[in-house]
Amino acid sequence: NFATSRSTLDMIFNTVILLFVNDLDEKLFTSLHVISPNWLERITTEIATNFKGRVRINIRYAASNHALRHEHKVRIAHVEHQLSQRSITVKRNKVKIKKLQKKNG
Repeated sequence: NFATSRSTLDMIFNTVILLFVNDLDEKLFTSLHVISPNWLERITTEIATNFKGRVRINIRYAASNHALRHEHKVRIAHVEHQLSQRSITVKRNKVKIKKLQKKNG
């Protein structure tokens, strides 16, 4: 990074760009694993073979990361559903309370 950066600001900018590209790469890898896991495993094995093992590709990590994200999304959806149901119950109870208050005057 020092070879291309002439200032601290340039270095920070380059770092942000690298982090963005890395994040994009991880998302694309995860998406490909969901869309076509067999193809991705074949291609990554071919890459590792061509580089004689000098490249590190961790398909299991990407798959487990995707599974964990999916599990969290399911849990969040469940919690949101529960909150929605409780919110509806609270609104119904407020209506009942207002009716009772009017009745009792």
